[in-house]
Amino acid sequence: MFKLIANVVASVRGHHKSSIDAQSKRRIHIVIGIAVLLMAAIGAGVHYAIKRTLTDSLVEGLETVLEADVEALRIWMRKKRLLAQSFSRDPRMQLLVQQLIAARDGSDNPRQGVLEAPQLKMLRDLYYSMLYSSESSFFVIVDREGVIATDQDDIIGKGLTSRGVLLIAQSFQEGLHFLKPQFEGTLLREYQTSSDRYWIGFMVPMQSDKGEIIATLILAMRPEEDFSRILSIARMGESGDTYAFDEDGVMLSDTRHTEQLKKIDLLPDDPQARSILRVQIRDPGGDLTQGYRSKMPVQAWPLTQLVAITVANKQGTQYLVEPYRDYRGVQVVGASQWLPEYGFGIATEAEIGEMLSPLNPLKFVSYTLFAILFMLALLIVYYSVVIHSLRRRDQQVRQLGQYSSLKLIGEGGMGKVYLAKHAFLKRLTAVKYLPMDRVKHETVTRFEREVQLTSKLTDPNTVQIYDYGRTPEGIFYYAMEYLPGITLTRLLEIESAVPPARVIYILRQICSSLEEAHTVGLIHRDIKPLNIMLCRWGIRADVVKVLDFGLVKDVSQTKNPQLTSEQVILGTPGYYAPERLTDPKNIDSRVDLFGLGIVAYNLLTGKDVFEEEDTAQTLLKVIEMQPQYPSLLVEHEVPQQLDQLVMDCLAKDPDDRPQGMGDVKQRLNDIESQLIPWNQEDARGWWDVHKSEIDVQHNKNSSNAF
Repeated sequence: MFKLIANVVASVRGHHKSSIDAQSKRRIHIVIGIAVLLMAAIGAGVHYAIKRTLTDSLVEGLETVLEADVEALRIWMRKKRLLAQSFSRDPRMQLLVQQLIAARDGSDNPRQGVLEAPQLKMLRDLYYSMLYSSESSFFVIVDREGVIATDQDDIIGKGLTSRGVLLIAQSFQEGLHFLKPQFEGTLLREYQTSSDRYWIGFMVPMQSDKGEIIATLILAMRPEEDFSRILSIARMGESGDTYAFDEDGVMLSDTRHTEQLKKIDLLPDDPQARSILRVQIRDPGGDLTQGYRSKMPVQAWPLTQLVAITVANKQGTQYLVEPYRDYRGVQVVGASQWLPEYGFGIATEAEIGEMLSPLNPLKFVSYTLFAILFMLALLIVYYSVVIHSLRRRDQQVRQLGQYSSLKLIGEGGMGKVYLAKHAFLKRLTAVKYLPMDRVKHETVTRFEREVQLTSKLTDPNTVQIYDYGRTPEGIFYYAMEYLPGITLTRLLEIESAVPPARVIYILRQICSSLEEAHTVGLIHRDIKPLNIMLCRWGIRADVVKVLDFGLVKDVSQTKNPQLTSEQVILGTPGYYAPERLTDPKNIDSRVDLFGLGIVAYNLLTGKDVFEEEDTAQTLLKVIEMQPQYPSLLVEHEVPQQLDQLVMDCLAKDPDDRPQGMGDVKQRLNDIESQLIPWNQEDARGWWDVHKSEIDVQHNKNSSNAF
């Protein structure tokens, strides 16, 4: 075997001087196959063993820490809950509260009446006599009129905010209610909210001697004390951290990384600053501790993977042993559990570097062995791969004329699209081919028609055609500009819903492309997110390109009846305009306005308007269903004028839609003047943040893009 390898290496060095006979080639192929299989088997075994050991170790450690912290927190919460219930049911406290309410209601100055009533001091003395310690909790007794009693004179008599009134009503109706951490004073009117003091608590209704609910007792605690301290009972290693969070990803407890958060500007550089209610558990897109800074505001960052899946599932324990970024951008592993009875989650995390350190010696030995085998295999396969690659490239150049095909990037009903390079200009190009098995009179006619109609259009937001021809083998093709970007379909997978300012920025460019097409008498008829690319073009980002003019109708000429009839049933049912179904022979450019409205609806809401699994049901909804306004389906604000514009474009009667793409552009400009517009800085920032998620080679979501 070693002799054979030596012969192969010598052949690699001098392959231009000698040739390998057929028997040697067969031996090379056998050795290559054995080496590859051996390398794959050893690599797979090493990888599986390391991953299995690491996963078992991490899951066991995370589970132990999480269970300890969650159980300790539940015991503490249960104790405070029972304490609140005990206070609220104490007959002495109930009587004193009734007397304080009577003193307030019977006085010309309700607040003064309560402060001067002896029952206030008696109530305070009774409350604290029932506690072992008063350092970590305090009480507030309120009704719908405001604060009745507490240990702070300055807030007695204060009225409640609308949120406070709602919570009191909820307590009256539902009984015991837990209040998550919040800034002090957020429930009181005419009281300055403190951003440095927080509290959590239980609300329990109090009854009169007649059994009527007369007030609510709030047993309040400082979360930076026992609440946060309990979550630090168990941690993994030096980097481990356990914290509480709510549905919006806001941290509800302290963290061990407070000083580090101040250095990376996630907390103010203030000795009193804490992470409670200030830090958001969101992925910054890079390691902030290593100098990375995102151009997007914190509110625009996505939730970290662990928090996102916990909030989405809200049941069971979630484990992530594949590294992900935490709210500092540091690679960590973690586990979490949602506590439905309290409406928040608990997460424990540790940095992956610390967790992997015990396995480093094993990994070093295993990977060294793997590297040796890999280099040996490279020596064997080098010659065969190089020669095969050269032959393949020569064959491609001969087959495709002046275009050298690199890879398949799309396939649809009208052909395949390859990423290609011009043999002389070396420019990357997208080349669309009509396979030999589809070469029929109708398909060739439609293929040529697509090229001719698209080449009439010069708007920068329309895909540009470079060339058209046929290979010696009879394969029809045309070359167009290669678009490094994503479809709007992929954008919606990343964003779920797009901000209105960016939607306007995108729609205006689509309008520019379609306005030119309509001006020369062309109707697209298949406007949908999959036919619209969003590109990073030179130094510009969010450049729109409208694609796939294969279903274009030229209203200025009479078409072949057979071709036109065949086109009537083509396209995407969920994006049909109603008149394409009810009166297909009398359609005009307003069908594209309908498609534009659906695209706008998709972008604003992240939802399909008419799509159903059954095509017949989809078409029925297109004709009959009146969709809801986009603003009713999303939590973020949609400008009223934009809301109405989308619905105008989706009007069933073409006469009720806007006058044309120019009219739509003008309305978009008017709407944008009332917003903070989306600009190039915003666009480039978005593309930088989502670089890892963007498939610039069109491997996904581009099967019908051309």
